[in-house]
Amino acid sequence: MDLFTTRPAPLGELLRDQLRELHRQKTGSFTPYDDPLIHPLHGPDHLGVFTPHGRQAYWLGRSGDAAGAVAELTHLPAEQTRVLGEAHPDTLATRRSLDRWRSGA
Repeated sequence: MDLFTTRPAPLGELLRDQLRELHRQKTGSFTPYDDPLIHPLHGPDHLGVFTPHGRQAYWLGRSGDAAGAVAELTHLPAEQTRVLGEAHPDTLATRRSLDRWRSGA
């Protein structure tokens, strides 16, 4: 599943902007040829990709949109398990958040 195309446009744009900023901080510059979505160090498996999803899910849920929070987090645990491992604290935290928002949906 493509984590960039499954969310509303503004959230996808924010995620792309955050990835570009990660890349700029890492390299000290950014050009259109350094697109982080295709850069091997800053592509969809970069750890910085997971945090914005968790934050967006949190704020969606806090604003009363528990279903939106669930939708934001549904595929994230599988990606985190693949990249970080089943027992990683971030993976476990995402699973707890997903369970919490599902119970509120």
